[in-house]
Amino acid sequence: QESFGINQTLVVAVKVAPISYLRISMNPIFHIQNHEPLMALPLGITLSLTIHFHDNYGDTFHSQNSMIHFAINRDDFLQVGKGTSNNTLVLRTMNVGLSLLKVWDVEHNIADYVPLPVQHAISPELTNIIVGDVICLTSSLVNQDGLSGTWSSSNSILQIDSKAGVAVARNSGSVIIYYDLSGLCKTYREVLINEPKRIVVTHVSGMKTNLQDTSKVILQIGDRSTNLKGECSSAQNEVIEKMKPQSMVNCQLNFNNNVFDFQASEIVAAEPMFDTALGQYTCSIRVLRIADRQLKQLTMSKTGITITPSLQGSHSLEQISIEVPFNPGFYANQTEFILTNHYTSSDMKIFGAAEVLKHLEVRSSSPLVVVFEKDRFYGLPSYVTYTVSLSDPEIASKTNLNTVLTISSTMTDQSLAIPVTITYVSDRTLPMKYNTSLFQHFLDSYQVIFFTAFALLAGMAVMIIVHYTLFSPNEQQIHPAFITKTSPQRPHIGASVSPTTSFSPISSSQQNSSPNRLWSPPYSSQ
Repeated sequence: QESFGINQTLVVAVKVAPISYLRISMNPIFHIQNHEPLMALPLGITLSLTIHFHDNYGDTFHSQNSMIHFAINRDDFLQVGKGTSNNTLVLRTMNVGLSLLKVWDVEHNIADYVPLPVQHAISPELTNIIVGDVICLTSSLVNQDGLSGTWSSSNSILQIDSKAGVAVARNSGSVIIYYDLSGLCKTYREVLINEPKRIVVTHVSGMKTNLQDTSKVILQIGDRSTNLKGECSSAQNEVIEKMKPQSMVNCQLNFNNNVFDFQASEIVAAEPMFDTALGQYTCSIRVLRIADRQLKQLTMSKTGITITPSLQGSHSLEQISIEVPFNPGFYANQTEFILTNHYTSSDMKIFGAAEVLKHLEVRSSSPLVVVFEKDRFYGLPSYVTYTVSLSDPEIASKTNLNTVLTISSTMTDQSLAIPVTITYVSDRTLPMKYNTSLFQHFLDSYQVIFFTAFALLAGMAVMIIVHYTLFSPNEQQIHPAFITKTSPQRPHIGASVSPTTSFSPISSSQQNSSPNRLWSPPYSSQ
């Protein structure tokens, strides 16, 4: 009877029946990409199990007087406890493996057995991870809207992008990777990052080393052929480029000999990169601008470059370097030709490696200028001598012309253009600027310079010795203190010598011209 005076009658049917079986459901519900079935419970999650009782028609009981009992065969894989009500359990996955959960009712003598496999929900397989590895992480778990979760790590030794799931192993140690579906679950995976034992330069690609192309060497960190784990999507590849894993590696360049007065880093640059297609680290070798002085030294000796790889923070790492050939091209000792009516030809010497010189081509853009090979030498240094001359010696007297001499080699794709000027001069004794090849040739032959200098010094020494031998005074120079003045003639006892008679071969002019000679008076014999 209601307070407002209306009587209502409510009939409720209550069904009492024996329990025939029980059923277990799980909460929360996990969503998988592409609606694939969940094959195992993710590691590290906490979920709730609800036990439902049914009669023999399959109807669910709203209430029952059963006392639920449960047991699990592997408590190191799963932890199970009572929930907030009699028919609920709380379960937490602890380790990867298969466990069997038993739930039973003693009074009604019913039971249910549920296999509960636990697996990693984070891929790929993360074993044998070393410093320098790049990992593309994925998980099949999504939220109810089909969106992926966020990524994080427990330590900075593993740099990870929270959205794309790209990880870079920066240092060695143990770290945990977390994948979080907000409001649903948070799974994890533990990773051990080891220190690599060695870093090796394994391959040389396109080591042509001309002035335009870039060569590439491939670095192998550790014993595997690749340092990329997992299958990367296009979005993850873009994130790898932004994370710059190549900042951990370095390629040091050195010449294999010490005959140059400059370092290899002045003419060659090494830029580390990470190739997502190959899954390997590389170093791009690029030739910088080479000065004429440096090019001359390089082409006159057999040159190689040693590439030594290194990994940041790894001190006990074995570094296996590689020596690659280096062909900088060719060098010409002439930068300009001036041919005149007096100097109708000139020589040019081109230095370089033997394989470069074998594919050398020298062409004149004008038929008035001809080029022919004079000689070649494949020793050290290797060179080829060409003679550039006028096709007709009378051409310079008739016309002035500017043309170009082109030198190229298919080995290096290098091309050099040397201007050639044909002009008429009236005076043969004009400065050698009209033909500088002879002087330049003299400077290039340093052996000739040394021999000429030695010959000049030896000639000067001989001239000085001859001069002092022929023109030095025969008599000793007498100090003025020992000179005696001439006294008047005194009479002598004994025979006198006639003044007109002389027994000395010295002439009177010599006597008169030698006032410094000592004078000794005659002594009479006792």
